[in-house]
Amino acid sequence: MRRTLLSILLVFCFLSLHAQTINLSKMQLQQRNEYLLNLAKEVTRNFGPDYYREYKDPEISEERIFEGKWDKSPEVQRCVGRKYYTVTFRYDRTKERLNWHFASQVDIWADDGEPQGVLFGSGIGVHFFERPYRQWVRDGIKENDKIPYKNRPLLKPQESGE
Repeated sequence: MRRTLLSILLVFCFLSLHAQTINLSKMQLQQRNEYLLNLAKEVTRNFGPDYYREYKDPEISEERIFEGKWDKSPEVQRCVGRKYYTVTFRYDRTKERLNWHFASQVDIWADDGEPQGVLFGSGIGVHFFERPYRQWVRDGIKENDKIPYKNRPLLKPQESGE
């Protein structure tokens, strides 16, 4: 009896671990895009809530290959060659001005469906190479971990004749 219960418990543990791994490359397009959008919204709201926009439809990139040229640390270099997707949230440039052409941009690994990092329109972001996103969520994201909103002054249109 104990063996049977132990066997069943081990099977459930294995299945739950397997279910947590999501290979986005193998998903159908609609299911993958829904997953990417939901996760990107969650990451943006968790780390830069003031950058979240419902302006236009977010853009999802084709699968890309991570090169990691900007950082030679072992955590980053271990990821070289991995595939990922980018979800970009635009903003209305007639109402605000940021350093980048997007409000937020979230990179998500194709092989496991986990966020790689988030970059905000201010040029500041958070990466998840050393501390995975799910660990941040599990431990609780503190207010000082969130990226504060920072914009630039809007340019005023030139009056004719100047």
